[in-house]
Amino acid sequence: MSHTRIPYLASTLFSIMLVSLLLAGCAATLPPHTPLPQGLALAVIGRSDPEAPFAWHPDADIIAFVRGELRMMNLATGDMVQLDATPSAIAWTPDGALLAAVSTQGKDSLVRVFDRQGAVVEEAVVPGHVSQLAWRFDRELLAPSQVLERFKFGVSLRTQLYRWRLGTVPTATILSDVTIMPSRAKASDKSYFDTFSFALSPLRDEIAYTRLVDPPNFPSYLKIIVRNLESGAEQEASGVKLGSAGAAFSSDAEQILYGDGAGMVRRLSPWTGREQDLLAAPGRTIALSPGDRYLFVDGKLFLEMQQLAAFPADCAGAFSLTGTRLLLRCGDSLSLLSGLTESARPQPSPAQRERLLALKKWRSEKLISDKEYQTAKQRILAP
Repeated sequence: MSHTRIPYLASTLFSIMLVSLLLAGCAATLPPHTPLPQGLALAVIGRSDPEAPFAWHPDADIIAFVRGELRMMNLATGDMVQLDATPSAIAWTPDGALLAAVSTQGKDSLVRVFDRQGAVVEEAVVPGHVSQLAWRFDRELLAPSQVLERFKFGVSLRTQLYRWRLGTVPTATILSDVTIMPSRAKASDKSYFDTFSFALSPLRDEIAYTRLVDPPNFPSYLKIIVRNLESGAEQEASGVKLGSAGAAFSSDAEQILYGDGAGMVRRLSPWTGREQDLLAAPGRTIALSPGDRYLFVDGKLFLEMQQLAAFPADCAGAFSLTGTRLLLRCGDSLSLLSGLTESARPQPSPAQRERLLALKKWRSEKLISDKEYQTAKQRILAP
């Protein structure tokens, strides 16, 4: 493993020169399909490998992205660290001290954890294909893996969730095990891997993931499942078409937003079944800002469900943890949209959080009803 560093230069002149050099290496602009509202600014900040992962650091001034190799870039200073990895997924720890990256290694996946200087802190091999990562805590990484095997009777696709506490061996829990019929088993491995997505709730106690279903007399489809990580109990949320990007949690972790893969983005409360149509869009890519004010769906940016701007439909986006900036990857162009006015939502104290997590676990186990949970939650969060 090797890494290089660009020395820190804090002068304004350097920053201007750096941006100019970056712009010279890529398209000078990324024109939105509609004019930007006053107060928003869009700038191309570099190139990225198409379809490669990218992620915000918690302090909202550092990004990680892939251009040939994995890179960490400080947007304020221009400092960059280049790492010897070409990952399919990346994720920062909640405290921002570590960056996890996973790369294909034959039929398995190599997960490595880097520090801010680019040194490998730990690594582990996870069986199967890992396409997404999420840190539950600063020392616990979630890595869902898919193992695909082809037989004469069809394709076997097994999905497992690996939980890796650093310093120990990753442990696996089976999420799904499906057999695809021979008449539908001619698709590429990637097509099957792309049917899986998962999201971690803001309280980091639940995941929402997609499970492939292949019924004999109907087309294949996906189920969105909400799983409590402490109890292991699951709640089936909805059935969607194969083009769905899966779900995103609301900031209070009580609702999910998802695209049905056909023509509608919906909001759903998994525990009550209450559902609301939000937008006429397939929902093939979905990003929700931390305070729920902004939504980026299939290249379109919405503020409280009113469209602000439109970009190419294949653009992927990620909001900074402050919610004031949106990182866009469109083709091989990496751009930054700034000037968003997110409203920070109050967060529960550590003591409140622990009580809420216990209540959510009981609700998942059907020990208390959703109504009982909501009543207790109001008492806990009351000033």
